[in-house]
Amino acid sequence: MNDTGLAIATLDVYETGNRSPQLEPTGVPLLLLFRQILEECATVAEAEALITRTKATTWANLAVCDSQGGAVFEITPTEVARRDANAAILPCTNHFRAAGLVVDTQCWRYDRLCAARSALKLDVKAVHGHLHDVNQGELTLQTMVFQPRELVLHVAFGAPPSSALPLKRLALCELLGEVRDE
Repeated sequence: MNDTGLAIATLDVYETGNRSPQLEPTGVPLLLLFRQILEECATVAEAEALITRTKATTWANLAVCDSQGGAVFEITPTEVARRDANAAILPCTNHFRAAGLVVDTQCWRYDRLCAARSALKLDVKAVHGHLHDVNQGELTLQTMVFQPRELVLHVAFGAPPSSALPLKRLALCELLGEVRDE
């Protein structure tokens, strides 16, 4: 999350329905693109503009949110698809869901995250619970819940699945205070 509250999360993707190469060596490495987004963008719209004008090196899902909402960008070297929230929920896993990119719509984790739409209240504790419900055991190395309006990040990391651990609250406004004052 940057000092404006723009938060991003990346999820690796391992197959695509389009004919995009898995590696495009002439593209921009995604970690550099993601850093550029955090350095230069304050909104989802600004991030989208940067993503769509940049040729990527590989496949990824990038969840982006600001204080007004969010989107998931499904990225390949040849295409970028945007997905928006449905009933204030925007599930994202390691699979593409957009037309032309999706390979298989069967993903138990995605389906369980979609079920969060029926929740009466989605506070940090509830989101943490949903994330734990879809953990991947030894592969769940970190768990994060972002609150862009408040500039707060809740994070857990340690022995997997990290989603079973308590979240630590980080008030980023304190950590980013010097950046904001410049």
